[in-house]
Amino acid sequence: KARVSFRKWSNDGLGDPAIFCVTNSEPVEILIWNVRVQVRSKGKGTDGQGWDTVYDDYPGQYNLRGYALSAVLASGKGCEFPVMQPFAGDWRVCLLFSKRRPGTPITHSGNFEIISEVMK
Repeated sequence: KARVSFRKWSNDGLGDPAIFCVTNSEPVEILIWNVRVQVRSKGKGTDGQGWDTVYDDYPGQYNLRGYALSAVLASGKGCEFPVMQPFAGDWRVCLLFSKRRPGTPITHSGNFEIISEVMK
């Protein structure tokens, strides 16, 4: 139910990152805890499915040129964030997240992944 999609090229002249949007359509808030940029592999890849991870970090690292990827995203909300294009052929963005559990204190659990469309 959560998704990540390409929005536009920033065309700001400063490396021109791709702008993506993550949208939370889950019934609860999500905690994004990892952002990955992957390129198509010639073999099994680092993920075992034909993709090599070339960038792997926390969402706060994407606070760039007025965009900030918040780690916590409420149900029904979205957020744009920039991604620098890798210098290789096909590539994509993957976000890993957990879902908020009911009750107090606030906790998140589970390991879920959303993957963008393949960029060329």
